[in-house]
Amino acid sequence: MGRGRNWLVAGVAGLVALVGALTFLTDAVADSRELLSGVTEAPGIKVVRGRVGGPAETPYGVRGGAPLSRRIEVLVDAGRAAEVEAVVRGLGGVVVASSPSVVLVEVSLSSLDDLVAIAGVERIREPVVVDLPPAPDVTFEDGLTGGQLPSAVDADAWHAEGHTGHGVRIGVIDGFDGTTWTMAQDAGSVPVPAGTFCMFIGSTCDVWLGGTAHGVAVAEGIHSIAPGSSLYLASVGTVTDYYAAIDWFAAQGVTIVSRSLGSLLDGPGDGSGPMDAVADYAVSQGMVWFNSAGNHAARSGGDGQYWRGPWVDGDSDGWIEFAPDDELMGMWCDSQIQGFRWSDWSGNATDYDVYLFSGDGMDLLAGSERDQTAGATPLELLSGHAIDCDANPVLQVGVHLHDAGNGTSGDVLEMMVNLGGLEHAQDAYSASGPVSDSSNPAVMSVGALDPGDGITIAPYSSQGPTNDGRVKPDVAAPACYPTTAYPDYCFAGTSAAAPVAAGSAALVRGAGVASTPTAIASYLRTHALDRGAPG
Repeated sequence: MGRGRNWLVAGVAGLVALVGALTFLTDAVADSRELLSGVTEAPGIKVVRGRVGGPAETPYGVRGGAPLSRRIEVLVDAGRAAEVEAVVRGLGGVVVASSPSVVLVEVSLSSLDDLVAIAGVERIREPVVVDLPPAPDVTFEDGLTGGQLPSAVDADAWHAEGHTGHGVRIGVIDGFDGTTWTMAQDAGSVPVPAGTFCMFIGSTCDVWLGGTAHGVAVAEGIHSIAPGSSLYLASVGTVTDYYAAIDWFAAQGVTIVSRSLGSLLDGPGDGSGPMDAVADYAVSQGMVWFNSAGNHAARSGGDGQYWRGPWVDGDSDGWIEFAPDDELMGMWCDSQIQGFRWSDWSGNATDYDVYLFSGDGMDLLAGSERDQTAGATPLELLSGHAIDCDANPVLQVGVHLHDAGNGTSGDVLEMMVNLGGLEHAQDAYSASGPVSDSSNPAVMSVGALDPGDGITIAPYSSQGPTNDGRVKPDVAAPACYPTTAYPDYCFAGTSAAAPVAAGSAALVRGAGVASTPTAIASYLRTHALDRGAPG
């Protein structure tokens, strides 16, 4: 194998958003092992026992004491959820929660073989926490002052006319540290929450337990733009938890959702994955959704967090060549791996396996070997969660061809990480992660303007197009502004931009300018200032 080259990365961070105002700026850049250890494998999983460890798919632990020992996620074919639920109950199991693509069940371990055999079941797995641990884009650059943020999007002019978002209810999906929230509330930078919701793997939990300052900073961004709006806070873990949160939002009268989180890859990058379906469901319940586009593009002088390329194997040894004579791609060990996927979603997929090696390429540390020949989707989820990063600060990624399936010609392979960085990264298509890639007109992907009072898209802000050729992000908003949550540096990244867009939407709705999800999103798009490439 070739060796990864020496490389440098600027630490980019939590997913953020873009908006320019009610002075908006359109971004015209076109733009496993998933089972309980030792149990029977579901179709679509192959195991090479003793070679690699499975992914740690619950990235930041169990909250609220949710039991894991008997709760299983059943991934189901389209339209088969109700049928699968009935069979589970017939087996003596309990359906804890359900969604169109994933059913959370509680069964005895002795029933797992029967569970796998149910018609319509794609596979079963331990419950997967879909979101990555939230983190801001850490920067010590001088940013906007608190008073400058509203004026950067002309919100101060709306405030002067009496439009503050009064009566508008906004749902914020994130993690929230209770102590930090209290500090921000005492400082007047967030209101008293109108309500809270927490669910982790089907069990209720405390929204303030195990949270972070990130969600508090997001709420501060919203409150700065729409101080009259009410905030409803939600923390969730799995896909089914998301559906429960949306139902709770709907019951509270929430009409705007702000989410500044990244997720594990779950679909082709064309707006059709399970998390995209969650956002679509929110829209169907009367909510317009604002999502951070991601910080996957490269900073000046640093590496990005997205790689894309064809299958190249000049020496025919079965390992991809990321560059001439280079069969390993360097990656910082602290990178949060969102997944590896390729473009064979129509069936008879090529079967690629992905591995993590030590920095010198000699030691195999982890990998993912789902069996696409048995019908698994062209997606590998792997984690370096259990790897000692002190001993292995740099890892090497290797991709091996297990079975050519319908052939490697035309395959487009992708890898995405959050934080950290990849050696052979590129910017184009980096906004194709879950929800950011949505095709729903009422789901807006938000990129970052940094500095926030300028007209320049931040170099870290993810770029389009999506894998089906649509422009993303939809709009960009200011980032890098002060918060109580992060007193030592400005809150930057697309995580900071998305709440600015959501707050702007609250002004629009509160003023009666637009009321439906699609109309609100359309207003923001059409009133954005086009300062990028034409379009």
